[in-house]
Amino acid sequence: SVAQGIQLSSTVTSAKFRGTATDSDALGGVAAANYLRSNANDTTSGTLGVLNDDGITIGAGSDITMKLSSDDFTIAQTTQDKDVIFTVNDGGSTTEVMRLDGANSTLKVKDLEVTGTQTIFNTTTLTVEDNIIEVNRNISNAAATPNYSGLKINRGSTSTVTEQDLYWVWDETFADDG
Repeated sequence: SVAQGIQLSSTVTSAKFRGTATDSDALGGVAAANYLRSNANDTTSGTLGVLNDDGITIGAGSDITMKLSSDDFTIAQTTQDKDVIFTVNDGGSTTEVMRLDGANSTLKVKDLEVTGTQTIFNTTTLTVEDNIIEVNRNISNAAATPNYSGLKINRGSTSTVTEQDLYWVWDETFADDG
């Protein structure tokens, strides 16, 4: 049968057009306009997957990498002494809320709220710059205040009877009415 356009023999398996096309109607049945560009800004309405161990790199020098290894996700700033900065839109203004400081290997957080039943700081020295440490913050009235509030200094599980834990405590039951 003969159809409109240039015809190639279907009996010759290596028959192909040779040359350069300026555009194509479709590749694999998908219109050319539906492919992501590698040399221009582009978006997708579908998902984009990276299914290799090399992950994703960002920046002209591949300064940021994102990888998944053994189901552990790693985000890395690979340029020496540079930071990873997290910002949010706070009332129309870009505000830094967290910074991973590359030069000092520290985490800086603008405001930190920790919820749960236990917070553990495993450090040699805890430095608090504020002059007030607030305890029993969520007590709604004086009658609900625990009898004892304060600080406990743990002297270790192998302490002797004379080396009991030390406390700096406010005793709510103490008659302090003058």
